[in-house]
Amino acid sequence: KDRLRLNVCKAVADTATAHIASNRPRVVYLTKGGNGSQRTRSKNLTKFIAGVFQNVRQYTHVSQKTFIDGSIFGTGFNKVGERNGRLRSERVLSSEIQVDDREALYGEPMQLWQHKEVERHHFKRLHPKWAAELDKASLVDSRQSSSSSLSDPISVLQVTILPSEPDADDGRQVLVTTSCVLEDDEWESPRFSIVPWRWCDPPLGFWGIGIIEELSSIQAEINMLLIRAQESLQYSGLQVWMQKSEKTQKITNKPGGINYYANSPPTSLPVGGIPPMIVEQIENLYRKAFELTGISQLAAMSQKPAGLNSGAAIREFNDTQSQRFLHVGQRWEQFHVDVAEEMIQRAREIEERGGSDLKVLVGNSREVEEISFKDVAMPRDSYVYRAYPSSLLPDTPAGQLNA
Repeated sequence: KDRLRLNVCKAVADTATAHIASNRPRVVYLTKGGNGSQRTRSKNLTKFIAGVFQNVRQYTHVSQKTFIDGSIFGTGFNKVGERNGRLRSERVLSSEIQVDDREALYGEPMQLWQHKEVERHHFKRLHPKWAAELDKASLVDSRQSSSSSLSDPISVLQVTILPSEPDADDGRQVLVTTSCVLEDDEWESPRFSIVPWRWCDPPLGFWGIGIIEELSSIQAEINMLLIRAQESLQYSGLQVWMQKSEKTQKITNKPGGINYYANSPPTSLPVGGIPPMIVEQIENLYRKAFELTGISQLAAMSQKPAGLNSGAAIREFNDTQSQRFLHVGQRWEQFHVDVAEEMIQRAREIEERGGSDLKVLVGNSREVEEISFKDVAMPRDSYVYRAYPSSLLPDTPAGQLNA
């Protein structure tokens, strides 16, 4: 508990989050060859998605946590769903997701499983008609339960199977417990409702490569060197040396005290201390961790390089840094495009079931506007939408001044 720690992995992950996740991609929809009415609908659909993102706290709550999961574990997950006719977006722990590794060899599995432990009483309130059956439900494996704090946990499993072809009817989504099947519906979408975000795409397989995996060996070496440094300090101090044949009284450090010696006075010598090579290697490994991930160590310390005083120079320096994370930034933008597409799909399903009118409030610097999904939705295959991720910087005062 008391040993020294220098968590370079957390420093790199936090800096990457501040550098990349602060960008809030905005999904813009444009029609291809559409008439004036369709172009108006596409503009309003862009506003509708922006309003939904604001309502579910997509940028400030869900996306940031998903980004941190991706940087730590390699893959983060964002689930888009609906409850009581309202759209929802939530972070999903990577430990809850399971895929077949052989099927997902090329990174695109046809099945995705989510295993979650929930509190029985709360889940019965969500599914009251299954209350009697849910009383019989249990955990899949109580030995591996991570919900010991729950009063009465049960296992809930949601399985999604994508259709084999665009027009095939073999796609399914099933929600089950150990005692009953709560839902068994046809799944027509070519995508999962759980959207993955990866810090680095793997050469093979489904699971991404995170910052921790890249820096684990450096962190282990730093930990070992810190243990040696702390041990060296514990054994260091001043020691009194004297000849073996000498006889002397007890030496004290009392001010004004008088000590006697016979032939030669005792000698005080410093012993121990941290070897300079250990300190140098710790600093070298700490710096190397930032170099490997391409993150500026100055950014981690909230400092700018010496000589960068003008706004133009600082912007140019940030653009140079952004080139290192070009692919990470593109995946971050595409992640929000995929989330927006799933939100539109869930909104269509609510409308097709005859659910309540889905409305959101969208505000700008001058007014607040209410947009209904039925006013922006159009029949499938009657239009073509293109989604473009664009930065929200022009919406900020500083961005508008520099535009």
